[in-house]
Amino acid sequence: MRSSTNSRITYGIPLAILAVFTPWRAASSAEFSSNFLFVGAVAVIVHFALRYGLRWISPGSTNSLSRAPMEDQSRELRSTLWRSLKFACATSLTIGLACIALGKSQIVSSHGIFLVSVITQQLAFIAVGYYIGSRKPLAAEMPFRVVSLIALAGLAVFFAWSSNVTLLAYKPPVSPYSSNSANLLYAIPAIAMAFWGIARSLLKRQ
Repeated sequence: MRSSTNSRITYGIPLAILAVFTPWRAASSAEFSSNFLFVGAVAVIVHFALRYGLRWISPGSTNSLSRAPMEDQSRELRSTLWRSLKFACATSLTIGLACIALGKSQIVSSHGIFLVSVITQQLAFIAVGYYIGSRKPLAAEMPFRVVSLIALAGLAVFFAWSSNVTLLAYKPPVSPYSSNSANLLYAIPAIAMAFWGIARSLLKRQ
């Protein structure tokens, strides 16, 4: 199995676990905290189990000397875009967890935590979207670039929709300032950046 496929599996499955089993509808801070810590621990364990398990199952990789230069270039392009998506997702998760910790410690007001979390997460997606979209639009990179930007927009939507999770960890629990659907407005700049990157790639491809 290729290393790129292994990487997608080791990150994709834990993220899916977090997305599906995080207690988004928890009624109290205590309920959210206990369940989220369990889900987070399971996701981390699954990540490392897959990471080292897949290496053990398929330690060998395709010989780079047997690949054509075009295939090597294509793999490098996909790897760069995949790393960009992983960076955006990991950064947003780190920001969310940090804001949850701040909420539990009451260092920052609930409204401040919410705004810091959702705005900095979306800034991360905007920055990565700009990086991907501003790359030299090579024809070989087009499919991967478009898929990456669409995935980036989807991540921005997901993190904006779930941004109220930071308020559930605040002690005492704080009611959301806006609904999950209203929070999607925060993702508009990141979505616009993704569409800009796609349009630029289509218009300037070589």
